Amino acid sequence: MNVDINKKSKLKKIYAIFSNVFLVTVAAIAVLAVTSAVRAEITNSAPSIFGYSFSIVVSGSMEPQIKTGELICVKNSDISSATEGDCVVFIGKTGAAAGERIVHEVIEKGTDENGVYLVTKGVNNPVADEDLVRADDFVGKTVWQSMVLGRIITFLGSMENAAILIMALVVIMISLKCLIKYAKAANAES
Repeated sequence: MNVDINKKSKLKKIYAIFSNVFLVTVAAIAVLAVTSAVRAEITNSAPSIFGYSFSIVVSGSMEPQIKTGELICVKNSDISSATEGDCVVFIGKTGAAAGERIVHEVIEKGTDENGVYLVTKGVNNPVADEDLVRADDFVGKTVWQSMVLGRIITFLGSMENAAILIMALVVIMISLKCLIKYAKAANAES
């Protein structure tokens, strides 16, 4: 009997520690995300955490290399770090893409009287981009991409979908609590 009590006590302590660590981790991530979002809003840029920013690809110009809807992670860096063949992100200057983040491949790097420039092209586009990418427009190089995370973020971007997810999580939490209560009652009877 004492062994069972000690075992239950240890399990409760482990559960409490795990719960607290999980809660602190989630709170820290939330603080980082909010801080990043506020800073991005103030500076009119994409949210960035520890020198990395994220974007969802909205066009097929880089397919099949990077697909529409993928989440890309960008290492924020200086234009001098870019080399031919890199997938880079920059801010569009003209047309429909003005002010938008664009991911294209570097096909040429050079220097002129205005400094370093990049010639870029979507791998699915027939011609190079009209505008040269300059240091002021350069964001960084892509380091990884994920279709799964892109789909999840796009799904959660809708308020209705986010509300459905929150309700589902609440139902799951209540169900787990009831299940644990039932299991404890069944354990106490035996």
